[in-house]
Amino acid sequence: MERRQDPERGRSWLKFLDRYLGIPLIWLLGLMVRKKKRMPEFHSIGVLITAAMGDIVLATGVLADLREHFREKVIILFTTESNYEMGRLVSGPDRVVKLSATNPLVSLRRLRENKVDVLCDLGPWQRLNAVYCRLSGARFAVGFRTPHQYRHYGYDRVADHSAEVHEIENYRSVVRTLGIESHALPSIKVDAPDGSWTGELEAGGYVVFHAWAGGYKSYLREWPEEYWVELGEKVSELGLALALTGAGYSAGRTEALRFQIASRCGGRVVNLAGRITLAQTASLLEKAMAVVSVNTGIMHLAAAVGAPVIGLNGPTSERRWGPLGEQAVSINAPGDGCGYLNLGFEYQNQRQDCMQRITPEHVFSSLQRLRYCG
Repeated sequence: MERRQDPERGRSWLKFLDRYLGIPLIWLLGLMVRKKKRMPEFHSIGVLITAAMGDIVLATGVLADLREHFREKVIILFTTESNYEMGRLVSGPDRVVKLSATNPLVSLRRLRENKVDVLCDLGPWQRLNAVYCRLSGARFAVGFRTPHQYRHYGYDRVADHSAEVHEIENYRSVVRTLGIESHALPSIKVDAPDGSWTGELEAGGYVVFHAWAGGYKSYLREWPEEYWVELGEKVSELGLALALTGAGYSAGRTEALRFQIASRCGGRVVNLAGRITLAQTASLLEKAMAVVSVNTGIMHLAAAVGAPVIGLNGPTSERRWGPLGEQAVSINAPGDGCGYLNLGFEYQNQRQDCMQRITPEHVFSSLQRLRYCG
């Protein structure tokens, strides 16, 4: 089955423009606009997150702490089309503004229409974000100084982005520049506007499989399909149903996987890719016996709603990108040479077989421990 990508992610021409136009542009803007040493009095704060859905989920902890600390301030979350639905599930912001992932002029106009006093950019590498901060009309901007990304010229105050800590710690370092110590873990309250959802599945009587990743070279973060089939057989033998989730563009691949699993076992296997909303997906995850997912946004969402979740890490690592939650478990590829991703594109001259090294037996053992001890 042909792999299809999220239409907003993995576009090489956008990355090309971001690097070869973004770097000189933000450098020139940095020379033209004098940085402010003192943060002014402010009434509104914007948080800019234009990366993947998982980044918004991880940021819910710092958004909650911002809301707690600045109860009288207006907080606006700026995100892109593919993450807008996720942004609307987040408590804390007073409103969510949808930017364009492909039209910078549209995004800049919306930023200026919703002008804030302080703009916090949580993106670690996108130069375009730094350009937005300089041209947004905000009186003060904070963001990351990331090695080799040349984007810190766009901010009045910077936090150093580290490859040695979990990304939530990097987010906490940004809000620390505002005088806030953030400690809250990611959390999403399940309150689906279109109804709490499990369909005909019995709460606690099913396991969710999320097999597909998104973004650059996402196939290297995906588990072999034959491993999912083998794991599905073992789960069915426990008398549990299976729910397969995915985005609309992955519905075909998900249906092919559902057919493979269903043909090998007698249990119920349901393909929900593209058939339920993100709010309904959050409800589905919360009520699952367990969730098994590659390292992607749904994995972080499962952990944030409090579901027992097993995250499969190959080129990703638990230390940088693992799920965060009381019932979250990370399985890392055994041996050397894996867990090398930092910003998400460091694949060159690295191992390509990391996900294949995680065995179905290992995952099933972890699943059983979650079932009986979780």
